[in-house]
Amino acid sequence: MRQTRFNLTPALVILGALSFLSLTPTLAQAQLRETWYFQGAPSESQIAAWSNHTSLAGERIRYLLDMDDPIAPELSRLKGLTNAKELLIETRQYPAESERQEWQALNASLKTETTLIVMRGDGPTDDEVRRLNDFNFRSIVIVFTYYPGEVEAKKLSRIQSKLQITFATSAYPKFEDRKGLQALDPAIPVLYTSQYWPHYIHMDVLNLTPQKDIKLRVIDTLPAEENLPYINHIKNLTQIAMQTTHESFAPSTWASFRSEVDLTWMASGFFPSLAKVNEFAATLNGTEKRAIKIDCDQDIEPGYRIALKNLTLSIDWTHTAPYSDRMNSQRDSDFKRNLGNQVLR
Repeated sequence: MRQTRFNLTPALVILGALSFLSLTPTLAQAQLRETWYFQGAPSESQIAAWSNHTSLAGERIRYLLDMDDPIAPELSRLKGLTNAKELLIETRQYPAESERQEWQALNASLKTETTLIVMRGDGPTDDEVRRLNDFNFRSIVIVFTYYPGEVEAKKLSRIQSKLQITFATSAYPKFEDRKGLQALDPAIPVLYTSQYWPHYIHMDVLNLTPQKDIKLRVIDTLPAEENLPYINHIKNLTQIAMQTTHESFAPSTWASFRSEVDLTWMASGFFPSLAKVNEFAATLNGTEKRAIKIDCDQDIEPGYRIALKNLTLSIDWTHTAPYSDRMNSQRDSDFKRNLGNQVLR
């Protein structure tokens, strides 16, 4: 069975960016947004074929391209994505000087928001910060596999694009990590990904950081009763994303979180039943938001899609792009998708 795009080593990172990106539903009607995922650099023929399509909702397409370390010709081809509503590009390196012209041309040519998701695991050097600013990205997500020190954290405030940080580490920050986090610009949204829920010491440290937009993403683990007081007393917690490979949990799970916190259910490898979707939607009781992110390559049933339109939810369905080499789209065992995003925006 293929690996889903919600997972990523070494610490099961973002949504790709997608749990960290875009949680802005219209409460009058559900939004079914479609994201096409492709691993590698698409060919000219694939781009030409994609550009003749719209999403199931009749809109332009949101693309998530996992391009590793794209070179100039691969970036130039992307200008042919004339039907792109959003373009998210995952890379393992910061953009190089040798691709300056292509990155600038791409960011200037597309009538859409281009998000760069850097998965190298560390922060940019001074030269890389200058290039990020010169290349005019609308949005940037940087994934850290550790907590930066004060000097590295302060450097991030020089990035002029809309910036989001994802911490894909093995643990929540410790007391000794606080100085670097305190040096981050408080306005930068921060996502912590984990396989367990915060306890007292984690709440304490997070409340010592100045971030005004703290988000959690926890994978395939339900919160225990003893965790809830600490989760709900993280002062600047704005969103909780719970990723599951099943739906065998009670609706009371969602109701146990603080009412004003936005909630995202990330369904990895399956379409949630309409009964469970309705239970999730029923937890809406104010101005907070609810979103479901589905990562599944199965076809979506027409009746299922129609039923979703009657709900006040944001629905994001990510699947492998058509005209893809299915073998190319498989995740290898040591690199699993998270979707991302991300993000969260």
